[in-house]
Amino acid sequence: MSCPDCGASLDATPVGDPCPQCGGARRDATVTPLPATVTIGVPPPRIITDSELADGFREQTVGSATFRSSARSTQGAVTQQQLEGDPVRGESDVLQVCKVLRSALEAERVIVSRFQLPRGPEQGVDAIADSSDGQVRVQVVGVLPQHQLAELARKGSATSARTPDERAYDVCAAIKKKVDSYPGSVRQEVILAIDSIRSFEHVQPAVLEALAQPPFVTIPASSGFKSVWLVGPYPLHVHRLV
Repeated sequence: MSCPDCGASLDATPVGDPCPQCGGARRDATVTPLPATVTIGVPPPRIITDSELADGFREQTVGSATFRSSARSTQGAVTQQQLEGDPVRGESDVLQVCKVLRSALEAERVIVSRFQLPRGPEQGVDAIADSSDGQVRVQVVGVLPQHQLAELARKGSATSARTPDERAYDVCAAIKKKVDSYPGSVRQEVILAIDSIRSFEHVQPAVLEALAQPPFVTIPASSGFKSVWLVGPYPLHVHRLV
């Protein structure tokens, strides 16, 4: 409590008594808010099925509480993808991608602290962590084409049938999108993580083989990022492109 006329503290002055400093009868109450802590829960994705079907196809499904993605392929070539659920990406997706990436980095003996969202306006970095080599800065970009996300948002599901080369094109398009968004001075200090957690199809062997061949192989190498990673549902499905 304080006196609004002279600013004297009235904490020790009984209610109804005048201000001992100026004799005023008014008083103000000052409330100091406590700091708030926001915790973002990140449910781990899980492979629901990985089945060899009688017709020679392999069906793999990954999902969580908010989405489901299944892929049918033969001899490693993805032929059909079915998406269901929530297409919205946000902070929880960023942290999920970085959680999987962190395990892959540690497999290369890069010990990284838990990733956190940076404070302040976005400046080419979606998440940061500390390591023995200094701060690790990550930019995350989704691999799914915009038309697929729009269909998913509109209908709650989306189906596509595409070749490995077309999936490789999606990966390179995601890289180019971020190359066009930030100058080289920013990119050279940042790891680019391509989010394929919701799209298991983009980390299939046939797609990785396509990415290792022209014309796709030059895109990650010329991007200017510190490194480029394709991040699937688990560390086993994380691949360094450059």
